[in-house]
Amino acid sequence: EDPVVRFNLGVARHLAGDEAGALREYQATVGQDPTVGRAWLHMGLIRQGQMQLAEAESDFRSGIRNAPEEMSLRVALMDLMRSQGRDEPAIEEAKKALKLQANSLEIYNSMGLSYQNRNELALARFVYQKALNSIDGADENAYLHMNLGWTYYLDDDVPGAVAELTRALELDPFLIPALVNLSRIYMDDRNYEDTVPLLERALSKAPSDPGVHMNLGIAYRGVGLHAKAEESYRQVMTLVPADPQPWFNLGILFGDYTKDYEASIDAFQKYLDAGGPETERAEEYIKLVKREKKRVEKRKKAAADRKERDAERAERERLLKEAEKEAAAEAAAAEMVAPEEAAPAPEEAAPAPEEATATSAERPDAPPEAPVDSEGGSPQGEKSDEDAPADDAPVEENPWGEPN
Repeated sequence: EDPVVRFNLGVARHLAGDEAGALREYQATVGQDPTVGRAWLHMGLIRQGQMQLAEAESDFRSGIRNAPEEMSLRVALMDLMRSQGRDEPAIEEAKKALKLQANSLEIYNSMGLSYQNRNELALARFVYQKALNSIDGADENAYLHMNLGWTYYLDDDVPGAVAELTRALELDPFLIPALVNLSRIYMDDRNYEDTVPLLERALSKAPSDPGVHMNLGIAYRGVGLHAKAEESYRQVMTLVPADPQPWFNLGILFGDYTKDYEASIDAFQKYLDAGGPETERAEEYIKLVKREKKRVEKRKKAAADRKERDAERAERERLLKEAEKEAAAEAAAAEMVAPEEAAPAPEEAAPAPEEATATSAERPDAPPEAPVDSEGGSPQGEKSDEDAPADDAPVEENPWGEPN
């Protein structure tokens, strides 16, 4: 008979994934005590998740009637309206709620988001800043800083946006919307190095979030991790098989980065076959990729032909150098062979006797010269001038009686 116990049993079934069982327990709870506002809240959230939107809105409104102080019901109703584009009635609900509880940060946040949806950024910023300035503890609310930061971004105030989103992550390092929004700012600036760790942190908290996988794929592509980028896109295909966008991103990855033109054309074609909305852009990409493929093939052929010509020229030069080396070697070998012995020179004739400058007949006062034989000596039987004593030299007596 205790509705709180039954409500907790519903929560246990809900957390275990038994939505049907949880719904029965929540209905039984409000049947016993309709003032248990959170039972109405969980009933409505289950039906909203099942896309039973009218039933979900009915549950939220029933809860507000029976438990008017339960602000989470009003926030849920406003979020449902905002998701349907009904921002004006959502703002009216927020004003009603603030009359009951002026210090509800959740209501301020939801109201500001409705103004953002209407692109009334100044009003949205006013709501967030009013909460920060008037409610104790508002500065410690990560969602408030995150939403305020996004209004700055939408108003082209990037430094203000980065400051508020960074503050939000200081308060809650795993606040997924703040991680995604800050990473988006970095991606706009092509700062993929800082984007990757933010999205990897978000993925650790929400491994089944296709948006995180998609953005992480783009960031991986930006830092050159092409295999990881492809893996991220294919993970989106697994999580949301009907979503054609991963095929478009794969087409860009293959065409612009890995240069796998056939795979790129195939990916874009699959995007078109899946009903992708950017038909003209995909078709234009296919044309560009085909054109680039032809250009690359032409360049490759020209390079191959040039390489073949260079190889032929190099071979000719090599053969010519070898021929020159062989000729030089042959010439060197010929020079090293000993020349044939030269024929002996004919025997020199004996030089003729030197003519006198003047004959005795020409010089009557000169004594006649003694004839010289062919060997330069005195004629046989005659003494040479050396043996004859000088005409005027006295003959020296030998004291022993013998001639000297």
